[in-house]
Amino acid sequence: MKSEVVTQNDIEEAMRKIGVRAGDCILVHSSLSSMGFVEGGADTVIDALLGVLGKNGTLVMPTFCQKEKERRFDTWDIERSLSDVGKITEIFRLRPGSIRSNHATHSVAAEGRLACAITEGHVHAWGRPGPWGDAAMGIGSSWQMLYELNAEIILIGVDFHVNSMVHLIEHHITERALSGLEDVRRFGLISRLHGWNKPGVWAGFDRMKLQNILDEMGLLSHGRCGNAPLLMVRAGSMVDTAIELMERAPREWFDDDFCNWLDESQVSEGER
Repeated sequence: MKSEVVTQNDIEEAMRKIGVRAGDCILVHSSLSSMGFVEGGADTVIDALLGVLGKNGTLVMPTFCQKEKERRFDTWDIERSLSDVGKITEIFRLRPGSIRSNHATHSVAAEGRLACAITEGHVHAWGRPGPWGDAAMGIGSSWQMLYELNAEIILIGVDFHVNSMVHLIEHHITERALSGLEDVRRFGLISRLHGWNKPGVWAGFDRMKLQNILDEMGLLSHGRCGNAPLLMVRAGSMVDTAIELMERAPREWFDDDFCNWLDESQVSEGER
């Protein structure tokens, strides 16, 4: 495919066509190379996104550190730990107006009106056990905030394989299964979950299946910027719809081990 030359105006126009408006809050997953040759590189993409959002908007990007996965909580430094989920994300986190959330595995960087509100609580997030600890997608986390804000998730040249909001779905599914259980039973079920450096059952599912179903339901918007396909979905709509679908027919989504765990969580005390 011939490499496109992409300008800031091209990016701004593409974002508006897909539905981004001034004052919006957007979470962007991106591949710089997917667009073609971008004049000015990553900074041009960031400037374009901020230009469309205006002074009342908020731009958010993941800034995960995935190298040395088993040691991330030991090596994490909010200032120095590099983001390795795309060149644009690393450039963005280093910009003067950017604020990074304090979490070793699932940090985000944000700039704009809601940047502080989205990032400041991540370090104190709690209550949702899982593969990355209780805080990654916990109550008060940046990801929970983006869900509550119904932020627009923009995928530039990538698809649901890298849509990190799926992890919030996984955590909500497990949290809802544990809700209302007496402590001994709850702790017993938690002990069987996949935890940090601990194998166990987990609510993993086929991300592309979810993308295709949401698309069929009309919840995805499509666009193009240079050579890159664009997708947009609302975080709240994505999470709520996924939970409804998965709780209605869990065996169509999850493996047998997790489904058996779910079944056990739903057995009443009198039936045990």
